[in-house]
Amino acid sequence: MEDYLPHILIAIGVAVIASLSYISIRAVKSNSWKKTPGFLLNKGTRLHISRDIQAKVVDWQSVHIDVEYEYEVDGVKYISKRATFSDMVNKPISSLNKILKEYLATENVVVYYNPKDHSDSVLFPGARIWNFAPMITGGIFIAAGIFLLNQ
Repeated sequence: MEDYLPHILIAIGVAVIASLSYISIRAVKSNSWKKTPGFLLNKGTRLHISRDIQAKVVDWQSVHIDVEYEYEVDGVKYISKRATFSDMVNKPISSLNKILKEYLATENVVVYYNPKDHSDSVLFPGARIWNFAPMITGGIFIAAGIFLLNQ
């Protein structure tokens, strides 16, 4: 197994960076998406807890933005839950509160939708630091794999 470990680490790092790069490219492209008025159906935060059932302990907790909004394009109504292209990344509670208090203070929102797929939408288009920060983890996996290869 030790012979494969460096290659596995490098493969994981490349996969992480590739998937996050794809999401980041989509985020950048969303800056040119069309926009339409929307209406917030739900807003708040969601606590995700990972538990070890056998040990009966909480492994870790993370807080995520939890929104749901409705919008209409060409007479068709859509419902979506994506606020940003970095919703899956853990962010400080201060960042989530800023989104909720400053940007989602009203029920009326501007929705940016993909002109090629109207069901693909986001409230805050573009890439943010949160799109790129997790790539550091992928880089660490790659570096560890290369380090082990050179041993």
